[in-house]
Amino acid sequence: MSAPLLEVEGLSTHFRTADGAVKAVDDNSFTLGEGEVLGIVGESGSGKSTLLRSVMGLIEDPGEIVDGRIEYRGRDLTTMSDPELRKLRGNDISFVFQEPTAHLNPAYTVGDQITDVLAAHTDLSADERWERVYDLLGRLGIPSPEERAESYPHEFSGGMAQRVCIAMALACEPELLLADEPTSALDVTIQAQIIDLLTELQADLGLSMVWVTHDMGVVAETCDTMGVMYAGNIVEYGSVDAVFDDPKHPYTEALLRTVPSHLDTALRFDTIEGSPPDLGDLPNGCVFQERCPEAMEACCADRPPYYEVGGDSEWLSKCFLHEGEQTRPASPSAPLADSKTDGGHAAEEDDR
Repeated sequence: MSAPLLEVEGLSTHFRTADGAVKAVDDNSFTLGEGEVLGIVGESGSGKSTLLRSVMGLIEDPGEIVDGRIEYRGRDLTTMSDPELRKLRGNDISFVFQEPTAHLNPAYTVGDQITDVLAAHTDLSADERWERVYDLLGRLGIPSPEERAESYPHEFSGGMAQRVCIAMALACEPELLLADEPTSALDVTIQAQIIDLLTELQADLGLSMVWVTHDMGVVAETCDTMGVMYAGNIVEYGSVDAVFDDPKHPYTEALLRTVPSHLDTALRFDTIEGSPPDLGDLPNGCVFQERCPEAMEACCADRPPYYEVGGDSEWLSKCFLHEGEQTRPASPSAPLADSKTDGGHAAEEDDR
């Protein structure tokens, strides 16, 4: 792996409700190298989006990061002040959201919105900012960029609006791009175009990227490493080739079986029996125990640690099947305020 750019250790993000804590993200660790693409994959509701928003510092009340470290170039984001985070966001780390039109202001032209980002984070003159806007829109395949910069968001199709959002995310030339299912709101043809565009931009600009998706095909085609998420937990993490060839966690193995193969002429779809647990009432022990065909007594009593599997210290699996393998050494957590596990707010119903 290349030099670490982003290191996440023991990250937990909970949401306070009247019935207790909803553990949307629960003790997760991963590392992202410079120029690397990490895919976070899992079923809807597994916590993928909350994980990404935690890294970006976008968790709002009643949610809070209750434990763990998020280190970007050695600086712990969980201990930064709001002004420090605002300076970092958009400049060093940028975010591409699922719904492009929901994150563009309908009252301002797209050019004005991109120049606002540049004005907040760079010393470019007004003319230089507009030249950057035209260059970005042209690079992202938007025709007649000088004219389209004067258009309002409602005048763009979904695919073109997403290109504008990507232009805004790349305006200040960030090192790290966080993409939260950026193609889920688009039709299949446009999805492929945006995936190809992001892949090309990542290679050309040397971006590091975390790509959240439910599509295993996207991970296989675009990512170097992958994290498989279930019920708020990254249960397996490793290189894409290794995980696809020889999955170590029973959930990863089951999830891969649900992906149809071009070699299967009958086009059969396997399913995973049962349903994910309630994040507000997780079982003791392994979160996958109730659906796992290989569950043991230990799985019901204790939460498995990360084991180093496949003879690779960067390939991790949370499963007692690897008992006897080296466990990943625990890193000290950042000093965080105590979590409040009761309150009157319900957790938002998005992809937590």
